[in-house]
Amino acid sequence: MKRGQLSIEFGLILGVLVILLASVTFPLFQSSQEDVGRMKRLSEGREAASELANALNMVYSGGVGSRQTVELSLPENSSEITVREEIGDSENRIDVLVLFEQGDENVRVNTVMSTENHEKWGRYPKIDNLEDLELDNHEKRYALRVEYRYSDRIEIDVEEVPQ
Repeated sequence: MKRGQLSIEFGLILGVLVILLASVTFPLFQSSQEDVGRMKRLSEGREAASELANALNMVYSGGVGSRQTVELSLPENSSEITVREEIGDSENRIDVLVLFEQGDENVRVNTVMSTENHEKWGRYPKIDNLEDLELDNHEKRYALRVEYRYSDRIEIDVEEVPQ
């Protein structure tokens, strides 16, 4: 009789410990899984922004008539990819940004082009803004053709890549 009671008590104590352990580890696991997903999205966003920034840098360095095509896809939970002139206190530059819908930080990658030189001397081309483009589906791949068409304009054309 005593051995049966000991087994039941041991089983109950072990069950309570397992429940306590599960209630502590499950939220930690879930939190770390969310962090891994966030880091993956940011990494994919940086990759997409870097590809476009590198294409812009190559085309700008090549001069009028140069062109380059890059294929990229947007990370999950991203709302857009855009090229912007970032004018601040210390830096005036043209950046490529991947913007996210909620909770994630935005990804920013610099290009070699400065807005300050463009405004002062007119030596830098104006870049067509990507805000009008509908790069909104992370499951699709896009081909972006970056072309230095005129002495004052770099244009970016977008096509959806069939899968």
